[in-house]
Amino acid sequence: MRPFAYAAPASLEEAVKLIKTQRGQARFMAGGTDLLVQMKARKIEPGMIISLKQIPGLSYIKRNRSTLHIGAMTLLADLEKSVEVKQYCPILGDSVARIGSRQVRNLATIGGNICNAAPSADSLPGLIAVGAEAVVFGENGRRTIPLEEFFKGPGVTVLSRDEMLVEIIAPILPGRSAAIYQKHTRREAMDIAVVGVAVFVALKEDGRCGNARVVLGAVAPTPIRAVRAEKCLIGQVISEEKIEEAADFAAMDAKPISDVRSSNTYRSEMVKVYTKRVLNQALSGIL
Repeated sequence: MRPFAYAAPASLEEAVKLIKTQRGQARFMAGGTDLLVQMKARKIEPGMIISLKQIPGLSYIKRNRSTLHIGAMTLLADLEKSVEVKQYCPILGDSVARIGSRQVRNLATIGGNICNAAPSADSLPGLIAVGAEAVVFGENGRRTIPLEEFFKGPGVTVLSRDEMLVEIIAPILPGRSAAIYQKHTRREAMDIAVVGVAVFVALKEDGRCGNARVVLGAVAPTPIRAVRAEKCLIGQVISEEKIEEAADFAAMDAKPISDVRSSNTYRSEMVKVYTKRVLNQALSGIL
């Protein structure tokens, strides 16, 4: 990789001021598991790396009455093992456990995985499915963004040059609800998703679907919601016929490409298969 300068600011304010002076030639580094690989491959060549590891208070898992707050520098391994995550947002723990190897999860952070903005990132569909939000800090203070609006394209987010992700807020799942994520890969472990599907389903007392979210990964430039699939479920008793219909709509909403890992036709078919699987699994966890 090309030579670069290195800085380790001690506060959010210092980090923001520093990156602004670099005029787009610097990158924040959390765990570095994605950034350093891209630098070695010369896909990106920043003039400065700004490490966030010396900034206090960015690694935590805290529960409020209705939400779970997670610092952006929280390790994936900590989320995987967290009792609070398992109890209040289990889809997040299940999702991060599918990322890379144990060695990678001991270095990688949730904020880095999100900001890398890979369409196939395993943490994203589940967080979007439960309605998570991103808290970002910049020169003008903090702002909160629905996570589904955080991504603009592969590797591209809505963050301005002087902003950084500092926290993720995930709602605690209400009663009579479930959220499930599964991905299809060629290998059993340490493989990037060919297709990822996450669902959130909440049932009313009469058994009808009160709310549903279906989120697809690796089949569009960003993680996307399959809105037509959601609409066909909400207000209905979710039968096998409705699940089949939702799976068909999900495949229609997908925008897959063909690449070295899969054809677009295969990805579309796997969207159907995995949408049915996760919906059935979610319902079995409620009923």
